Amino acid sequence: SENITVRSIVGRFLEHSRIFYFGGGGDEEYWIGSADMMHRNLDRRVEALVQITDRSATDKMAALLAAIARPDTKSWLLGPDGWTKSPTDGHGRDLQTELLRRGAAGAE
Repeated sequence: SENITVRSIVGRFLEHSRIFYFGGGGDEEYWIGSADMMHRNLDRRVEALVQITDRSATDKMAALLAAIARPDTKSWLLGPDGWTKSPTDGHGRDLQTELLRRGAAGAE
């Protein structure tokens, strides 16, 4: 779709949780969940999505999504022809390592 961006973060951990942000029409919604919205997962597994409404939590999610969207963050991008590496070609910032360091230091 021309209306969405799908980005997978590259790092040493396999992704499982998902953040969904909907901002169309001026009404923002944040959701988290386990589902990656592939048929094999939705048809054969129990997946859950939960809307997040707490302002403090949505502010943190917005900051995380901004970090993910930075052009220098290592990631895979889903386009019309499939998945491609981000323009940083593996030389960008490793967001997972950065978040681990923040957590170890007790930062929010």
